[in-house]
Amino acid sequence: MWELFMGQKPYVYIHYETVIDGIVSNTLRHLVLESCDYEWRSLMEKYWLTEPSKRPCFIKIA
Repeated sequence: MWELFMGQKPYVYIHYETVIDGIVSNTLRHLVLESCDYEWRSLMEKYWLTEPSKRPCFIKIA
């Protein structure tokens, strides 16, 4: 979703070791521009929740 909104590859300016550490620790998140629509931002943030059971299911977003 972030890639669709931003139109670019993620983590381009971050060193690969930092990306790997962030993925492993489940703490790596993208910056979302203020111009991002509220619904898009809200949905992205819900999918970033560390507890998978608290994330919305695909049927809800469809």
